[in-house]
Amino acid sequence: MTITLTQSRWLLGVVTVALGVLVLARAWVLYQQPLDGKTAQAHRPIQVDTALVTRGASQQWLTAHGIARAVRRKALRFEIPGFEAPGKVTFIKKDKSGRELREGDRVQGPASSKDRGELLAAVDDQLYVLELKSTEAGLKRAHADVTAAMVELERAQGAWSLQRAVLERARSLHGKQLMSQQSLDEAQADITQAQAALATAKAQLKSARFAVREYTAKHKQVAIALERTRLYAPFDGVVAHLDLRVGDYINRATAGDTLASLVLIDPSVFEVTLELPPWDGERVREGQSARVFLDYPTTSHEWPGPDQAVIPAIVYSVSPAVSETRRLIRVRLRLEAHSTPMLRDGQSVNARIRIDEKPNALLIPIEALVFHSGQSYVFVIDPKSGVVAQHRVHLGIQDAAQVEILDGLEAGELIVRHGQSRLAPGAQVQWVHPAQPKPRLHSIEKTRVAS
Repeated sequence: MTITLTQSRWLLGVVTVALGVLVLARAWVLYQQPLDGKTAQAHRPIQVDTALVTRGASQQWLTAHGIARAVRRKALRFEIPGFEAPGKVTFIKKDKSGRELREGDRVQGPASSKDRGELLAAVDDQLYVLELKSTEAGLKRAHADVTAAMVELERAQGAWSLQRAVLERARSLHGKQLMSQQSLDEAQADITQAQAALATAKAQLKSARFAVREYTAKHKQVAIALERTRLYAPFDGVVAHLDLRVGDYINRATAGDTLASLVLIDPSVFEVTLELPPWDGERVREGQSARVFLDYPTTSHEWPGPDQAVIPAIVYSVSPAVSETRRLIRVRLRLEAHSTPMLRDGQSVNARIRIDEKPNALLIPIEALVFHSGQSYVFVIDPKSGVVAQHRVHLGIQDAAQVEILDGLEAGELIVRHGQSRLAPGAQVQWVHPAQPKPRLHSIEKTRVAS
């Protein structure tokens, strides 16, 4: 019987597929073996890294990304009420050397509540100065009119009182038939004229006082407008934004724009705003301890290295509402005062909030865990025989490096930290001494970012 080349290739393919199926079947059988089943020991011990099961404080941290902002900030803009013509910038603060104000410069606020801070910028105020002088002159005239009207009123009241006494005497004499009817009529006419003069004097006083109120209100409005042609430093701080040059024109549109001409911040106190999903936000409480990391990725199993700064913070507030657009809960962290020399306003940062803590938890390194079929396991070494056994464990809280074991292990047991992928229950291992725990936190007092 002759086998053709095509048949040979077909038979070779069938054999190859059959072998592959046998290999996969064997691998599947091994995979399905019970985890607590007996496994043949390896001929040579397997090298592994180990750790000890210890007791200590365990902290659970929630990681999130946020934006740092100065708590005290002020957007300054020329908000002159009722002005129509553009205002020309005529002044920008200069230092003793003649250098104009620029972003990053420090400015001084008022020394007391009665003082003003440094004058930072101003627009042309000539129109408002002239209007203020005109209003002051009108107010002075109105006060003089009030004085004259009060004198006239006093005179009219005296004349009316005199004519009333004359009329009463005339009526008495006329009743005794000692005065003619004509004389009585003349007295009546005189009192009527005095009453009209008194009413006129009262109306003039009322008009003069109304003019005083009008000029006073106008004077106040012009004084406010004049005041708002100048920008003063409201507190000691740093210029974070400056969009002004001498000669620029500020009109109604730009003055009312959301982009301020000058933004001043106090860099001594910062806060970080986080937006958390509801299931995380519900675990955050006011007063919880937090840490803020500069330029550090939000990995959940590592703390910053020795070149990273960690800034202490606390949870300052937790919003009771969920945002309408993004359906998130806003959380604000308040950083310790004067602890943020390297932080910038608007900087993106990463933060961790301590949401749980246990002072005496049973702990192992996270790397020691092995997961299979949705369960957690740890390889435990018998120090005398060097044989490993696989223990099922139940997990509690975890931090960046360690996880709490609720049951399945005992303090002091030797476990495999690295090399689990080559192990099976009953395997023989060799190990080195357990590695020392890594430093768990670098505080800003101990670590600074290189300048």
